[in-house]
Amino acid sequence: MDPAVLRSVLRLVHCLQRERGASCAYFSSSATPVISLEPAQNETNRAMRLLKGRHEVVPVRDSLQKFRSMIQSEQSSTKILVCYNALINSLMH
Repeated sequence: MDPAVLRSVLRLVHCLQRERGASCAYFSSSATPVISLEPAQNETNRAMRLLKGRHEVVPVRDSLQKFRSMIQSEQSSTKILVCYNALINSLMH
């Protein structure tokens, strides 16, 4: 793999890990969320834009849209965590 693409994929993985952590914090903050997911989501979006055209990011983008809507509909935090983990794992292999 091209080193520049590898760096971009690793950046995306790191951003997904941060977004996963922010999502967990969002859920653990009870009825009144004290954390905004927007900064982490924006960083992930930037990392995906860096890969556009150099690596297949469509499945990642589609999965993220689904996860983010699950968060907004307050689905199970465990389920969302598992989804993020599976997505990160798929990028690493």
